[in-house]
This record gives sequence, structure tokens and C-alpha cells, in this order.
Amino acid sequence: MAIDDKGYILAIGRLVKLKGFDDLIEAYADSGIERELWFLGDGPELNNLKTIVKQRGVEHKVRFLGFIKNPYPYMKNAHCFALTSHFEGFPNAMVESMSLGVPSMATLTDGPIDILKPKGSVNTGTYQLTEYGIVFNAGDKAAISRSLIDLDVKKDLYSTLSHAASERAKFYTEDKFYSSFSKILQDRVLSNQHV
Repeated sequence: MAIDDKGYILAIGRLVKLKGFDDLIEAYADSGIERELWFLGDGPELNNLKTIVKQRGVEHKVRFLGFIKNPYPYMKNAHCFALTSHFEGFPNAMVESMSLGVPSMATLTDGPIDILKPKGSVNTGTYQLTEYGIVFNAGDKAAISRSLIDLDVKKDLYSTLSHAASERAKFYTEDKFYSSFSKILQDRVLSNQHV
């Protein structure tokens, strides 16, 4: 039984193999949860992903909404954000969702590692709970499934990660960026003056 009936699992990105959306669908089907899974984005993998959805019998719970110019209303109403990429730079959509208090679960790839701050590696079949979200190995469907289930049913975990997500996203505000950038420039100018 889910902690509430509001919201859906949200995944955003170009529908390409690298994003691991096939892993997400398989893990979602294995989880057996009733909460819907929504995808925002277009791409060449759409038909393949729809085939997997149909084969797994979850077509009544998975939606492909295509490219959405303004994804923020979808982010705001999401239960959690799922990033299952096999490679990921800086995941803007994940941070934007976090800024709205949406908990994130993501693969151990460069961008999510910098944001969610895991400690070390993660064993296959399990996830690591970090201060800011959940991380797991790319392609690990069992860990993705367990993450989905736990975020769906564990009220305390969900509440903790929702608060942590919005706090962590503050680190990436425009003001923080310009403040950090100005400090870097100032330090560089000072170091050049001493040369």
C-alpha cells in the first residue's frame, strides 16, 4: 500500500538506449506498485519501450507524454524522480525536480554522484541511501525496483528525502552559482597578481 495516491514516478529525457528507460520499465513492472510511471521526452526508443511495457503487462500504468515545453507542472506533481541513465552529465531535470521537494533516485554516474553524494560503491541488487537521495548501479533492475518500492511505501524515508531534496537543490541556485563563480575569478586574479 502506497503512502498516498498522489503523484507518479517521473522520468525525463530523450528516449535513447543510454538513458536506461528499458531498465526502469522492467524494474517498475517487477515492483508491482500501482503508482503510475510517466515519461517526458521523445526519441528513437519510443516503440521499443512501448513494446516492453506491453510485454510486461503494465500498459495501463505507463504513460509516454512526449516532449513537454514546460515540464515544471509535471515535476511539481510527481511522487519521485527516477534517473536510470548508463551515463549522465549534470542532470538539470533531476535538480529542478528536487527544488520542488521531489525525492530522486539515480544511477551512480558522474552528475548524480556530484549531487547526491554517495559514499563509495554500491553492491549489486541494493541501493545506497545518501543524505540527498537514493543511488544504485546502472542497469541494476533489482535495485531500481527496491528503490521504487521503498519510496512508495516508507513514509519516513519519503518525507526525509523530500525535505533533503529541496535543501540540496538550493546549492544549485543562480545566486549560488554566481557567488561561486565570482570567488573562483577573484582567487584567480589574486593568484595572478602574486606571480
